[in-house]
Amino acid sequence: MEADLKNDGNILFSEGPSLKTTDGSTTVNIAGDLRIPGYKDARNNEARFRDITGFHQLNKQEVVIADKYNHCLRKVNRDTGVTSTFAGRCGYEGFQDGPIDSALFYHPTGVFGPLGVHSHESTNRDSKLKDLPVFGFLYVTDSGNMAIRRIRVKDGAVKTIVKSASLQGLSYYCPFLYSERNVGGFVATNLGIMFINSEKPDEVTVAVGSTAGQDRSNTSSLFQMDPIFPRPQQFLLSGNHANDNNDITIIFLDGENSLKAARLGATEVKTACTGVAGDLDGTFSSCQLDHPSSLLAAHGDLFIGEQGAIRVIPGRL
Repeated sequence: MEADLKNDGNILFSEGPSLKTTDGSTTVNIAGDLRIPGYKDARNNEARFRDITGFHQLNKQEVVIADKYNHCLRKVNRDTGVTSTFAGRCGYEGFQDGPIDSALFYHPTGVFGPLGVHSHESTNRDSKLKDLPVFGFLYVTDSGNMAIRRIRVKDGAVKTIVKSASLQGLSYYCPFLYSERNVGGFVATNLGIMFINSEKPDEVTVAVGSTAGQDRSNTSSLFQMDPIFPRPQQFLLSGNHANDNNDITIIFLDGENSLKAARLGATEVKTACTGVAGDLDGTFSSCQLDHPSSLLAAHGDLFIGEQGAIRVIPGRL
């Protein structure tokens, strides 16, 4: 399940092949049907997805979705309820850069880009791109191809910026971080948590890990799996995003029933909870988590979604 807190206070989340929203008391299905996976561009519940593993809110109306097992990106307009194909050829797996309609993906698991968009009318731009900022990029974690791909919004061109066998198990994404020093996005891989600089769109460096600070902007080299990050999964950012990247901490799950945290640029990681599966509340050194799978920050608190429960650590963000 992927989840994100929206500006209206509602939580937008995916459940299998469906996209939903909730205010905590009422849940509304926006697109797809949990009971019927497939592929179909249509309105609301008539649309079909195979598995929604990640999404990015472009603006108040539109959401771009990583439809993993359809091997493509979809777009949902929350006002009209219309689902359309955004990038790739749904139903066809492969690896091919190029125009947005002919590019091929293999198990895309996440998509991310700049927060907030502006309308740009242009007669020479694809209708799929007209509501995105002209100067900008969307990024895709293409897990089956073990690659990070980018879509140039100006013309829809898809380009691979990192491809390595060491990216096997490429995980989900973190929303874009804006700061005075850097503008970019973070993505969890088994090489560490990597930073993509949107002002230098082909530059990828390790933000947290044993090789922190090293450039990974290479499409062919093999890198050794980071021993600190065997399987980084869901994660989020905490700290002063506006002024200084050095004041930012990445909090993440690594599939070992514990919660971990590290400052940007760090080669050491702090661990909370014992790592033993359980449902024990308590201090950071004694608590137990039961297969945690998602993180959400809201109102200064940290919420952890796990098997059969939601836990909260108050006042940690």
